[in-house]
Amino acid sequence: MTTAQENVLMTHVEGDAPMGQWMREHWIPCVRSAQLVAGGKPERVRLLGEDFVAFRTHEGKLGFIDEGCPHRGASMAMARNEREGLICIFHGWRMSTNGAVLDAPSQLKDAAAYAARVPHHEYPVFEGGGLVWVWLGKSKPAERPNTPFCMLPDSNVWVTRTITPCNWLQGVEGTLDSIHVGTLHKYWITNAVANAAKKTGEKRNIGLALDSTPGYEAEITDYGLSAAALRTLQDGRTYARVTEYLAPFVSLVPATGDEIADFFISVPMDNHNHMLFFGFYHLKRPVTQEECMDYIANEEQNPNLNNYANLGATPDEHWGQDRDAMERGHFSGFTRNIIAEDVVVQASMGRIRDRTKDFLSSSDVAVATVRRMLLDILRDFQAGKVNRPPLPSKPGDYFPLDSLLDAGVDWRTRVARHRAAA
Repeated sequence: MTTAQENVLMTHVEGDAPMGQWMREHWIPCVRSAQLVAGGKPERVRLLGEDFVAFRTHEGKLGFIDEGCPHRGASMAMARNEREGLICIFHGWRMSTNGAVLDAPSQLKDAAAYAARVPHHEYPVFEGGGLVWVWLGKSKPAERPNTPFCMLPDSNVWVTRTITPCNWLQGVEGTLDSIHVGTLHKYWITNAVANAAKKTGEKRNIGLALDSTPGYEAEITDYGLSAAALRTLQDGRTYARVTEYLAPFVSLVPATGDEIADFFISVPMDNHNHMLFFGFYHLKRPVTQEECMDYIANEEQNPNLNNYANLGATPDEHWGQDRDAMERGHFSGFTRNIIAEDVVVQASMGRIRDRTKDFLSSSDVAVATVRRMLLDILRDFQAGKVNRPPLPSKPGDYFPLDSLLDAGVDWRTRVARHRAAA
């Protein structure tokens, strides 16, 4: 059972909280690259209880700085993007892409020398996998993160963002909870299987997840966690779905086949909210518009990819659940897109789930394992040890598994064989 103290340790990220301090020693995805238009408006970004702005200059250079102008705290999200930096609309102070003050027009004498003395925080950034990543740690930035889709061309990756009104760990645990695929996502899975059969004759394995209860195995790895949902079929084979959790933010979830995978990235904004970056990637080729449409309801052909699930309704309105749609056959009543179902369920648990009240079942092996793993990592971190996961050598490393295994074949063997061939 998780204690109240352990729950706080795993979920709190603000200020001096150990979890937040540990996360700062990792590259953190913070915004979709496509959100930052050259010469366009800055984007507000909240991470670990602090507020920043991200922007792209007219020349295309990325900037990431504290939101408050160092003069008197006016938001730089309202700043003018010009002269290769941001100009505060309050008094005209100009900041470079790394936050250094270049001009301080309100200073009467020795303005240049005065500007050079203004302290600032510099946050290294890079782009990969359709995302901008930032380093908030005090130590020298580590090598780029162990995310396989960052090694691919942007054309091979499709990514969305959703602001999720609950703690980050609820997001991570949701990705490791494979059993809900056949219940919560029943409508979407049923349609996807039927559409694939109709269009191409393809028989998707995911249909085997409907109305069946898997057994679970989970193993802690040097990069995080490997979680297997194993369904024994009548012919003696096993349907294996293996999710890979790349601590602390990224979960790679099986999609269809050996070359395409979904990813979920749960990034804490503060103790009570997180950003979910959801998408998929293809190892060998650019993703297609048709593949993107598999994730989008027919009635919404042009979703806002920066607010994908778009929870506009309140808890008192049941988060916008459509009970009439349920009567017509939609299982959950959340018809916008499949991710809205995940986000709503996580938000309905409360801003921070009180895990002392959880009554875990056999389907929660991965959830229980990741909690133990995170607590062990934090104990090591508080003792002065920072766990650095190994970097992938190719995009196929850590690839999640969706496969039918012959009787007697261990899922670990199948995972290793696929990664070697990818």
